[in-house]
Amino acid sequence: MNQPEGKTSRKRFFGYSDATIDDKGRILVDKKNRERLGKDFVVALMPTGCLGMYGADQWEEKVEDMLSYDSMNTGREHYTRMMLAHVADELNFDAQGRFVLPQKLRTKAGLSERVVLNGAGDRLEIWDADEFADYEKRPWTYGIERRETIEKAYKMMKEGGDPNRS
Repeated sequence: MNQPEGKTSRKRFFGYSDATIDDKGRILVDKKNRERLGKDFVVALMPTGCLGMYGADQWEEKVEDMLSYDSMNTGREHYTRMMLAHVADELNFDAQGRFVLPQKLRTKAGLSERVVLNGAGDRLEIWDADEFADYEKRPWTYGIERRETIEKAYKMMKEGGDPNRS
């Protein structure tokens, strides 16, 4: 597979595993995924309501892309507000391969003690185990209201940001 010029090859995330959140908010991540995330990483609330883990460099590219649109673009304003409000950055693993997931993100994503770490290509997702089972039963309608709102802002951003434009 050929890479577009200027693009670097990255390790991708595949498969899923069960995990737990301990009483200190720590999650153990397997060695392969720790290596793929790198020393510093970011956790962000995703459009479906789960959490996405990105390597710091990859996250920075995503943010730079968002911010490349005109600051007066209404779509950009809404999209960045929704996508960047619930983020924890500069996270890293301890010697045992655990990291502390901030309480505000655990609450926002509705996480209980039992979670699923799901590989989704460009990110490792963190799902509440029961919510992941629900998502698998109805992927097209799961979290539809949140997804549609974010997709509308994204489309507005890409098209210039004026919702009243014809």
